[in-house]
Amino acid sequence: TAEQIYQSGDFRQAIRTLQQYLDEFPNGSNRVQAKYYMADSYKELQDKEKAGEYFKQVVESGVETPFSEKSRFNYADITYGLERFSEAFKAYSSVLSTTKTDDSRLSAWIGMMRSAFKGKEFGSAIEAASSIIGQIGVSEDLRREANFIKAKSLFSTSRRDEALSALRAGNPEAEAKAVLQGFFRAKRG
Repeated sequence: TAEQIYQSGDFRQAIRTLQQYLDEFPNGSNRVQAKYYMADSYKELQDKEKAGEYFKQVVESGVETPFSEKSRFNYADITYGLERFSEAFKAYSSVLSTTKTDDSRLSAWIGMMRSAFKGKEFGSAIEAASSIIGQIGVSEDLRREANFIKAKSLFSTSRRDEALSALRAGNPEAEAKAVLQGFFRAKRG
């Protein structure tokens, strides 16, 4: 069967067999699963465009399956990798609104923060970064990244005082440096 071929790792043959199934049974009961296997096969073959296309079809099918959340994440990650940041942000938002686990929520916030920042949607980047910063149990590296992105986003929206505060929160050495710079400026003046 197509599923066995997919599970054996023969992704090229799996794609051919799955496409035959989809051509023969476009409304078949296993069509969403077949599209997921197609997407994952293309992903394994490093064809990100095709993989993204099929993951999107799984997500947009409206059918919740054991593959739905993984498809949302894969679609979001692929669109981010293809530098389609607005689309990636929406995909990560979809994960956030549908997931039931804290780990997946955090991963969605991270994806939203990075996508918004790279896409120059600074208001959304600030919101996502703030959500990450406010969570308990977030690693120091992630908290530092969120503070940095928040600071850069605030700076980009001309909110310099808030940006400096966020930068200091993410990097205590930055606060010491800012204090010293202020001290030396005062000494010179």
